[in-house]
Amino acid sequence: MRIRAGRITVSTSGSSIQFTGQSDIDNSMRLLWVQFRGDPDNSNDVFVGDADVSVNTGWSLENDDSVGIILPLRELVGGKGSLDPSSLWFDATTNGEKIDYFAIFE
Repeated sequence: MRIRAGRITVSTSGSSIQFTGQSDIDNSMRLLWVQFRGDPDNSNDVFVGDADVSVNTGWSLENDDSVGIILPLRELVGGKGSLDPSSLWFDATTNGEKIDYFAIFE
């Protein structure tokens, strides 16, 4: 099991970025649990979603707002209790907004 905590910066609003684009997360890792939080210093909302995430779709996080995505342990679903982190994407309504994360990988 590996634990990672970090910050994602959406440099350009409207140009979504992938979770596996972070330097400490790669495609070989499988996600068991994650929590995202909009940075308290953000001026506008950030968004979490799939590859189609945009400023009009996805889960909206306001400043210091958080969401947890809890995935079942592999034993509960026939060995498939994890998520490919490349399926998570982020966008923001303003350039330079940040999303903090804490994640547990198998």
